[in-house]
Amino acid sequence: MSLATFEDGNRWLDQTKIRFENASDAEPEVAIVDPIVKSHLIGAFPNDVGQWDESGTPESTPELVRTICGMLMASFRYAKKYSEETTEPSSYSGQLYAQAMLMLEQLRNGTLTLEDVNLESQIALIQGDFWPNNTTLVTSDMDLPMLDTGDPLRMFSMEQEF
Repeated sequence: MSLATFEDGNRWLDQTKIRFENASDAEPEVAIVDPIVKSHLIGAFPNDVGQWDESGTPESTPELVRTICGMLMASFRYAKKYSEETTEPSSYSGQLYAQAMLMLEQLRNGTLTLEDVNLESQIALIQGDFWPNNTTLVTSDMDLPMLDTGDPLRMFSMEQEF
């Protein structure tokens, strides 16, 4: 399964001159791009990379990774298309490739982050898990200055001087 769709690649292509018609049309580029991206990111996101395309659709892939894949797909399509017309490399293709590879490197070294990665905790914490909290109250047998029975038990207040 792929990390990006042909539409992700089309975002970087001039639709009047060159484009991906459908998923089948994009398969050659996807076959090149997916291993490149996965191999660059597996070290930084070892528990996530394998799950991004697990569902069979790229929707589980973070948007930034899909953008990078789209840039690389477009770069390879441009390079292939324009290699038929000229022996000079396509500057746009080279720019897309360089920018995508820079972004991969930045993700790998931590200077660029995946904003839409869901890092939801698997632990359900409640107020009682933190202490002191408002569930700990002063009792009548405690002799604490500036606190009355029933007040939340605090070790200091804003009025106290240290």
